[in-house]
Amino acid sequence: MSNSVVSPSRPNRARRLAAALAVLVASLLPTAALAPNAGASSATLTNGNGISVVSRVDSGRQINLTITTTDVQGTHQVIILLPPGYDTSGTTRYPVLYLLHGALAGPDSWVTNGGAADQITAGYPVITVIPDQGVKGWGMDWQNPGSLAPQKWESYTLDQLVPWIDANLRTIANRSGRAVAGLSMGGFAAMHYAEDRPDLFSYVASFSGALDLGNATTGFTILGEEIGIVPGSGTPVWPGAIMGGEVWPLNATAVQLAAVNPANIAHLANTTVALYVGTGDGSGPGIVEAAVKPQNDLMANRLWQAGVNYYYSQDHQPSPAYGWGCDNDHSQMCWNAYLADDMPRMMAVLAHPGGSITPPAPPSTPAFTDGGFESAGMGPWVCMGNCGVDHGLGNAHSGTSNGWVRNNNNAWNDIDQTVAVQPNTNYTLTGWVRTSSNAANGYFGARTTGGTVIAESKFGSVPGYTQLSVTFNSGPNTAVTIYGGEWCFGDTWIQIDDVALNQS
Repeated sequence: MSNSVVSPSRPNRARRLAAALAVLVASLLPTAALAPNAGASSATLTNGNGISVVSRVDSGRQINLTITTTDVQGTHQVIILLPPGYDTSGTTRYPVLYLLHGALAGPDSWVTNGGAADQITAGYPVITVIPDQGVKGWGMDWQNPGSLAPQKWESYTLDQLVPWIDANLRTIANRSGRAVAGLSMGGFAAMHYAEDRPDLFSYVASFSGALDLGNATTGFTILGEEIGIVPGSGTPVWPGAIMGGEVWPLNATAVQLAAVNPANIAHLANTTVALYVGTGDGSGPGIVEAAVKPQNDLMANRLWQAGVNYYYSQDHQPSPAYGWGCDNDHSQMCWNAYLADDMPRMMAVLAHPGGSITPPAPPSTPAFTDGGFESAGMGPWVCMGNCGVDHGLGNAHSGTSNGWVRNNNNAWNDIDQTVAVQPNTNYTLTGWVRTSSNAANGYFGARTTGGTVIAESKFGSVPGYTQLSVTFNSGPNTAVTIYGGEWCFGDTWIQIDDVALNQS
């Protein structure tokens, strides 16, 4: 058990708290068995327990499923990562990690567009299951789903999916062989599941989780998602749809909160807990971490007071390969870093086949590539907030493609790439940028993998493509992150193309 004293976070300015409220969370064959594709895994998944497989695509050890469930409307994605050497004809059984995504996202956020769960778990004898939790499902059985019924996310995950996985795969089918972890909204759901069903999980981890429903930021964000005022929150529903109440949580009683609030740490006495969060000082892109940091402080203090075995990382320094700015950032790169750091702790608790475990080496930081955004998909570029790449839409400075950032979330959004550099070397970064007429707080530059700005150029409204140039010295760094981004207030966008990084 950690005996560290949890320090209170510094107070946030009103504007930053308002921004936090807006962006915290703001993802056929009824009886037949579907055999794997030729050359893929040997796992056969048979429909049952309320779950039917609609489609399946195998790639190496990864199985991508589309399923239906009697507990939630529509079709849903489930991603399964089998351990290396998995063999259904053998006798070896494996623990299972249920890995949950955040709000406004889906299971593939853990394995695409910067998600690295497939790489991070590759060296461990564990089955990883990444289920859909809805863009704003919160892992809860909704109290007032109305025409959206059924919306029973907890029942689907715990009462249908867990036994279905145990029935189809070679699992250690008891709590000693199960862990649950999640990011942001998924961090809330993971902790809620571990508390609500201590019979299922022996280990739980939360990465930047919203862990206190009594916290106004979390409560009002859920309300904002319910009525559709949180940007990108999907189809509005109605106040109280998820948690219940006329206008939840304004009239929620202490009893109602206690029943679902992770910060009450109910039933965790025999569960190992890991909490990861940034320092959340509210600077730069740290707005969301500033909102969830006090909630994690509260959770850690209560775990300590109750004598629960826990680990709390408030100041994690990630490797360049797995992310930057995790002291103050709320992004997939940091959650990769948290998962990579947590895997050895998790495996030390879970029952597993034994033998030595060699964590995979993080991928080496690549040299700068694709400055013209011409690679398929996002190529080497990743997003903080909302960004993407236009292919063949006529928006490029040259070639056929360009990067873009666009949002109205009163927060920082960028498109970035982490690249290898020589220490103590001078570099010149150039790129072409144009913006919406209301842009006023754009930045193009380089920062350390820890999130500290090395050098940047600020720009406002740029109606036509204009070249920007930033010169910097790499100092002691062997990798830096180059970025183009905007503090978006109102619907604001930038387009960026022909980025180059050269020694000068």
